[in-house]
Order: sequence, then C-alpha cells, then structure tokens
Amino acid sequence: MLWLWKWRLSALVIAVLSGVLLYLEWPFIERHYEWSDLAQQCGLFGLVALLFARSSFGGRVPVCEQLAHQMYGALTPEEIFYMRRATAAWAIFYFLLAAAILILFFVVPLRVWSLFTNFATWGLMVLAGFVDHALRRLVLPRHREGGILTLIRRALTT
Repeated sequence: MLWLWKWRLSALVIAVLSGVLLYLEWPFIERHYEWSDLAQQCGLFGLVALLFARSSFGGRVPVCEQLAHQMYGALTPEEIFYMRRATAAWAIFYFLLAAAILILFFVVPLRVWSLFTNFATWGLMVLAGFVDHALRRLVLPRHREGGILTLIRRALTT
C-alpha cells in the first residue's frame, strides 16, 4: 500500500513511526485489546449510519432511492417518498445500534457485550430488513418489475 501513495517517502515514514509506536505501546494494547473491538464495532456501524444520513442532505440522492433506482429504473413519486423515509430510518437504526454497542460496553460484562456485538446485531439487522420489507409491501403497490426475489433470480440467470 505504501507504493500507491503519491508521496512514498512520507508514507514510509508514517509506516515506520506506526510500527515503532505499536512496538513501544504493545503491553498497553495487549491489556486493553477490547477497546480496539469497541472502536471497530462502533466505527463500522457509525460509518454506515453516517453514509445513510449524509446521502439525505445537500441535494444528494438517498441511498435507498439509489438502490431502488438501480433495481427498477425510474421510480414513482410514492416510491421516492418512501425511499427517502427508509433511508432516514436506516440511518437512525444504525446510529442507535452504534450507541447501544457503546453503552453496553461500559454497562455489561465483556462476554455479554461480545455476544451482543457478534450475534444480536446481525439478528437486529435481519429483523430491521424484514420490517422494512413488510412496510414497503404495505405502503407501496407491488412493483411492476417484481420483488427482490425476482431481481435476484434475474441477476443469477443473466
């Protein structure tokens, strides 16, 4: 990766300094390794939340609307309205998930926190996906191009 940087010498200096810092602080890192897990988990879900939220402002096209447009082509005004609300809902969901991970890290034992971050978060994401799908089926008429299974089948056969 160093060779992909425009300024290779500065990249090399940063890499060497990072290695030295890692070597010098290794005992601290070993004792507090769970903090890197916390940063990784909160960082991941926080960035996903930021991706959804940021796409809703500044004249950008919301993420859910982009995906629906790629799958179906032109969208109706009702579909656009729903996709904008769905993008906001997903942003809130991922912000809450990141907040729950952060709070639980300090409140519950590490074993419980680890179970939550490694297993419950996946279950919550699947549940949120099912809720989104059910709401979409309830609010929007069936799309003329078919549902997600039709799109997956079409992608696999072409």
